[in-house]
Amino acid sequence: MRFLPERLAPLFFSTLVESIAGRGDPAARRAGLVVLGRWYRRCDLHPHHGAVIAAALVDTVRRFAGESWKPELAHIWEQGCLRVWRSAGQSAGMLGESPSVTFGVVESVVSACDDVAVVTVRPVRRLRYTPGDALPVCSPRMPGRWRWLSPANAPRPDGTVEFHIRAIPNGAVSPVRQSG
Repeated sequence: MRFLPERLAPLFFSTLVESIAGRGDPAARRAGLVVLGRWYRRCDLHPHHGAVIAAALVDTVRRFAGESWKPELAHIWEQGCLRVWRSAGQSAGMLGESPSVTFGVVESVVSACDDVAVVTVRPVRRLRYTPGDALPVCSPRMPGRWRWLSPANAPRPDGTVEFHIRAIPNGAVSPVRQSG
């Protein structure tokens, strides 16, 4: 087993919690499982690691829940974590040698029309991309909530890619606007 890099830990746990809670539409939940499956493979995790991760998650939730924590919640969170962990393991098995998770920096956001933004991203590591691919993407504003996006172009010589993103009515990040 390899350690999860420290910078990925908050995103890993946010994705795990979002998956346990079952938030988002089915496509968003599948995207989260794909990401968990990729980390599962990257860190050489196995089914027996689920118990350790579940215990850490329950302890974290208990610590942050404060007065609202009830002892019976421990079992609910633990079972939810183990269920998602099994799904992540299945996802890892189906993914094969697919690309790992990478971070990117948003370089610009330009409004193309009322409900479409052109977002230019510079990934930390060059994307392996085939036309038609969709990638699970999440915003640092809403860690752990994933959405499938297709790059509008192959990576440019400088590595940047564009996403043409349509706002989702009442979407968690859709109201966020920047001009560029």
